Amino acid sequence: QASNPLFKRVLKEVLLSIQSGKSLAESFRAQEEVFDDITLNLIEAGEESGNLEAILSKLAVELEDKNALSSKIKSAMIYPAIILVVIIAVIILMMFVLVPSMAEIYKDFDAELPFATRFLMSMSEFFVAYWWAILIVLLVLVVGIKYYLDTPKGKRNFDKLILRVPVVGGIISKMQLSQFTRVLSLLLGSGLPIIKAIELTAQSLSNEMFRDTLMEARDEVEKGGPLAIPIARSEYYPLLVSSMIAVGGETGEMDTVLAKVSEYYKDEVDTATSNLSAVLEPLFLIIMGLAIGFIAMAVYMPMFQLSSAIG
Repeated sequence: QASNPLFKRVLKEVLLSIQSGKSLAESFRAQEEVFDDITLNLIEAGEESGNLEAILSKLAVELEDKNALSSKIKSAMIYPAIILVVIIAVIILMMFVLVPSMAEIYKDFDAELPFATRFLMSMSEFFVAYWWAILIVLLVLVVGIKYYLDTPKGKRNFDKLILRVPVVGGIISKMQLSQFTRVLSLLLGSGLPIIKAIELTAQSLSNEMFRDTLMEARDEVEKGGPLAIPIARSEYYPLLVSSMIAVGGETGEMDTVLAKVSEYYKDEVDTATSNLSAVLEPLFLIIMGLAIGFIAMAVYMPMFQLSSAIG
């Protein structure tokens, strides 16, 4: 019933593999370029424990929550992104069309033009004359930044920097915490060993700071230490998380406790993304108003001065 042709082909190959005598886990692992490690390990754990149906139901809920969160963030950013594009388009139109046409008119004026008008005309002349150079510089910058971010050092520095950005950093932190608690709860509840569960959870996190903390925690747990202590030492994981992990470790209900923490951070992310949209929309409108207002003032100020002089 899969609508995607590629996915339909993959499922047919899995079916043929099972019919040939291989286990479900082995058949899916043959398609590891399609399915991530979390999915493959959950299928294996479910098959070994006999709880495959329950584990796959939990996995379906996890994927639905992940996609819902991603869609919510994209939706929150659509309107601000449209406003930003409009701002750029209006400024480009004014600099390449309106300002040059007004500059031709002002050439016939003997009076000295205001500083704002002269500054705007100089900018417009530069953009019109060297637009190709500006595009080349922008292209080089984009390619250079992308290349740097693709390196381990660049990715790590960016992940560390983005967490310090007001509002955005808080949202990313809450998203990582929600992902961490949700995935670890799912893996532990499915019967995976805690070392393997921590490792897979770390791989699912996109931010290097959160991922590195978990990998360090895995090493300590492997030596016999509790998970809560290395988590508590990290500046990126709040006290709430380490405290709840400690409670879960003492009660033996780590997966249940983490599921509750995950719900808390899921609600926090929902609220934060709604607030982000509410903050960015008026901010971009103010920026657009200031930019267009400055251009309009610089363009029409000489006319007002001329009218006053004639009057």
